[in-house]
Amino acid sequence: MVGIDIIEISRIEKLIDNQKFLNRIYTKKELEYIEKKKSRKSRAETAAGIFCAKEAVSKALGSGIGKELSWKDMEIYRDDLGKPYLKINKKIKNMHKINNDAIRISISHDDDKAISICNIEEYREKNSIHIDEKIRLKKRRKNTNKGDYGKVAIIGGSIGMSGAPCLSSFAALRMGSGLVYTFVPESIANIVQIKSLENITIPLNDEGKGYFTEKSLEGLFEKLEKMDAIAIGPGMGTNAESLIFIEKVLEIDKPIVIDADALNLISKNMNLLEKNNNLILTPHLMEFSRLLDLDIEILKKESEKEAKDFVKKYDVILVLKGSKTLVLGKNNIYRNNTGNPGMATAGSGDVLTGIILSIIGQNYKGFDGVKSAVFLHGLSGNIAAKKKGEYGLIASDIIENLPEAIKMIIEDE
Repeated sequence: MVGIDIIEISRIEKLIDNQKFLNRIYTKKELEYIEKKKSRKSRAETAAGIFCAKEAVSKALGSGIGKELSWKDMEIYRDDLGKPYLKINKKIKNMHKINNDAIRISISHDDDKAISICNIEEYREKNSIHIDEKIRLKKRRKNTNKGDYGKVAIIGGSIGMSGAPCLSSFAALRMGSGLVYTFVPESIANIVQIKSLENITIPLNDEGKGYFTEKSLEGLFEKLEKMDAIAIGPGMGTNAESLIFIEKVLEIDKPIVIDADALNLISKNMNLLEKNNNLILTPHLMEFSRLLDLDIEILKKESEKEAKDFVKKYDVILVLKGSKTLVLGKNNIYRNNTGNPGMATAGSGDVLTGIILSIIGQNYKGFDGVKSAVFLHGLSGNIAAKKKGEYGLIASDIIENLPEAIKMIIEDE
């Protein structure tokens, strides 16, 4: 969507001292910027550029400037290089909040003309996707480094299942983790290392068995103590020897996301959930039925009630995955409304594990952090489905579109 506007600078110059006109068109910050110009002519040029940029945006939107969108609902900023950009600071009727990152403007001057071109090519597509206004991520501070955004560990994988911990790791990186460590059985470490670029692969002694054993604990605690959050389960298999491994990992006093095969192993000894008071469980309905030792057909009829009872009993955060994923804390419940049937594909749960892990590792704590992760997972899937359709959607598409989803919920300045 394109909008173009041209205005005569001399026209604005005649109005540059008219306070009523200035207060109607320009925000306080814009007026301060205009006033910094040394001459009347340069003030008029600047004011004309801002004027026609706002007109161009309104034309691109097709809304015009009036009751729905006023002059001061739009504001011109400039980046470090002096390049202008525009933000709209309100909702437009029958549309969700504008994604300001999709608005592109240019302002130029030619003799007595100010010219502005606006391109909002992505606007309607992005804003046809529902955004929960209550879910927001903070803008990053400029003076930071990778150590400020979490060191996280993903423990998983087994022979034939090297992809699962990789998907979780890549999702954590795309979600913004500063450092991601992928702990896998030594037998598959070379495979995982080949797949890995930004994440760090840590092989654990598996005695050549291809899955975690008690021997895998050697030297592990020292490494995990340096982590901000841990995830365990993706692709690790359900060998009985791995249960001892899980039991010891749960003793580490860190937030731990438990998923997939780790959930199935824990179902054999539910007392393990009492070892740590900062656990996040992410079962789908079948895995949850194993944790409850309850027939899945009965569970389908009473899933929300059973989930509430489970959270009260074990004092955990529960993510019950499904077409409408539930997030439950001790005194909270969130019913997620993002996502689509295309996300019912292998690896989608591993991606969610990585997103949750990353958010918790970045200090978005507890229920609110997990809720945001679940929302973003579904939002990324919705963006992917719009581009590729639901039939062809795969787990890595969710990861690929995660940065775009994040941009849509970043807090405005």
